[in-house]
Amino acid sequence: MTVDHAMRLLERSRSSYYRHVRGMVDYQPQGRAKPSIQHREVLRDVALQRPEAGHRKVRAYAVAWQKISAAVEGSSRMSCYRVLKSEGLIQPGRPGAALREARDRRRQLLMVPTEFNEVVQCDFTDYETEDGETYHIGCVTEYLSRFNLVSKVVDTETAFDLIDVTEMAVRQIADMGHRFPKRIVIVTDNGPAMKSRRYRNFIEKTDLLVHVRGQKYHPQTIGREERYHGSLKLEWLYRYLPRNRQELVDRVSEFRNFYNNQRLHQNLGYQTPASVYLANVVKAAMVSTDDQVSNCGCVLGPALRADEGGPAGRPIR
Repeated sequence: MTVDHAMRLLERSRSSYYRHVRGMVDYQPQGRAKPSIQHREVLRDVALQRPEAGHRKVRAYAVAWQKISAAVEGSSRMSCYRVLKSEGLIQPGRPGAALREARDRRRQLLMVPTEFNEVVQCDFTDYETEDGETYHIGCVTEYLSRFNLVSKVVDTETAFDLIDVTEMAVRQIADMGHRFPKRIVIVTDNGPAMKSRRYRNFIEKTDLLVHVRGQKYHPQTIGREERYHGSLKLEWLYRYLPRNRQELVDRVSEFRNFYNNQRLHQNLGYQTPASVYLANVVKAAMVSTDDQVSNCGCVLGPALRADEGGPAGRPIR
């Protein structure tokens, strides 16, 4: 007779047979010692010595100082994280949340404008002439109308050149008869000149300009300006192939005039940028262009006048 059959007849369980007849005891789960426990003191000491470091760097310091071995069980990054969390040594900061907040602030500034000149896009592009020299073309384009405010050929792409282009764009807005909005948001990419301290200080000295850098590796943020660069090269420069700097300057000037006044844009209802940009211009009779520029809060005067002790387009520092 089998054990199962006998236990069914006796109305007992199989466990009772093995307990009383065989003398076996029930299995009791045993707590498993975590290997990372042995590193608790070491990780705590390293975390206290390096309070600015996260759990990954704490582990890296412990390995570099030869206090633990990366090949030993219980020394992984997650084991280090669990130990530091149990000790209350995990950093409270949330870099991801800070990045999302910065992104939200940038999106608020990049909302689709309702008036002209509230948002302009600025960028540089390179071009090599037939004599083998490479020059930079700094451009500023108004967002709503796609009107190109500035297209300037420069030899370098420094913060000075970016300031020159920005000041020329502000002057052009006033010269076209537009009143300045409450603020002008200048959207750029993340080039060295755009991230420079000199350009940041220039922006901070004015109440009119706000500088916003687009998302990295996302040229669509300044899509208007990138499209202008493409049209400039594909439709004009690659056709005429300027041989030197002067020819490049002339061709860029010609294309800017063609782009603003003759080239039709599908997104503008097959109108020219100039016809859209100048459609609702109201020239104030009591306020002149110079008054607008002087009252806008910008540090523009010295950089735009060459007869006051500095070269044209170069701010005096």
